[in-house]
Parts: sequence; structure tokens; C-alpha cells
Amino acid sequence: MKRDRPVPQWSSIELSVLRALSIQVKYLTADQIARGWFAGCDEPESEAANLLDSLADSDLIIEETIEVYDAPRPARPLMAWRPGEPPPTPGRLNALAETLADRWSEHLRPVTVFHGSRNAANAFGASIAETRERSSDWSHDLLISEVLLRYRESRESEVKHWLGESFVPKLGLTIRGMKDPDAFLIVDGRIERVIETGGKYTVEHLRALHRHCDGGAYRRLQEFASTNGGRQVLRLYDKQRIPYEIW
Repeated sequence: MKRDRPVPQWSSIELSVLRALSIQVKYLTADQIARGWFAGCDEPESEAANLLDSLADSDLIIEETIEVYDAPRPARPLMAWRPGEPPPTPGRLNALAETLADRWSEHLRPVTVFHGSRNAANAFGASIAETRERSSDWSHDLLISEVLLRYRESRESEVKHWLGESFVPKLGLTIRGMKDPDAFLIVDGRIERVIETGGKYTVEHLRALHRHCDGGAYRRLQEFASTNGGRQVLRLYDKQRIPYEIW
């Protein structure tokens, strides 16, 4: 007779870290876990190391060494926009593009990171994406993790709504001109906020992101759904004009 598999008994911190690594971000360093989950402890680094050892022993996380550019640790978004506000001016976009271009270091360094295993991903209904090889993407991924830490510090009530790009349909693969932002706050199946971490973006890239959130994504989805079916995906962008942040 087949027996049901036992339900994992995770502590609240284990559950939170595994959720983050399964559906919110791709990588976390030990330092990020110490700052994000054990900041109030006497020895946060030791607590983080013990947690990681326990999760690794249970085949729930995987350790990997990657080479990255030093990622900034922004305290707040570099730009935020909400429907009803005027679009960003060319001057503001130019200044933002210059800031984004100048904030990355020039030299790579090895960093030990942790990502969720297939077992952890399956527990949260996620899938394991193919590993990307470009170091610029890895650096970008760790910056996204830093933004998640800022949310944990100052917007704790919103963290539960945070979903990373891997957990949202990659619409840009099938819809011409569609953007796939880095993270979203999704409430009741609708995007409430787009979160983007800036690389070395051009002004046109920044302008395209604004158009995406200012109704462009919804219009593309409407056109796509009218000829290809699948109108359920329209619900994601049901608000049509969506607040966004660039970090």
C-alpha cells in the first residue's frame, strides 16, 4: 500500500528563506541571509551558517561559486512612478541612465551563493530555470536580492506579494516588444507594482519600461489575446497602468 509522503516540518525562518530562493530571487549569499533574517541576533553570521548547513544537509539548497561585479546596496528606488503622475522627463531619464552606468565595479570577484534545489522549488510550485552564464546577469541577480532585503526591512507587509520573474510567465518570449521585469508585487492575481533593478540601461530602454507600465503591456496583451486566445493572462495587467520602481 502506498503511503503519503510526510509534510516537511520547517521552522518559520527556514520556510521564509526557502520561499525566497524558490519564487522570489535566484540567489542569496550567506551575508545577505545574515542581514535579512538574523540582523537582530548576537551572531547573525553564525546563525546564517547554521541555517544554510541544515538546509544543505536536507538537499534543499545548493552552494555555488560565481564571479560577479560588486553590486550596489540601494536604500531606496532611484526612480518611482505611479499612474496619474507625469511621465519622467528626458533630463531625468538621462540622469538615471548615467547613474546606472556608473555604479557597477569594473572587476569580477568570486562569490559563494546559494540557490534552491529542485526539491525546494517543487515544494513551492516553482520550476528550476536554466543557469545563465553571463556574469553581468549574476551581478544583476544579487542586486535583486538586495532589493528584496530592503523590502524586508521597511515594507514587510508587502514581501508576501513579491514574486520573481521566474515565477511569472515569460511573455516577452511570445509577444513582440513585451518586457519581462525583474520582480512584481502580485495581489489576487493582478500586478500591483513592477520592480526593476537597473543595469547599464540606455535612455530608450528606460523609456520603453515606462511605456510598458503606462498601458503598453496591457495593449500588447489585448492584441495577442484577440488572435491567440488565452485571455486569462490579461488579468495580470488588469490595472493597465501599473506603478513601477527602478532600483
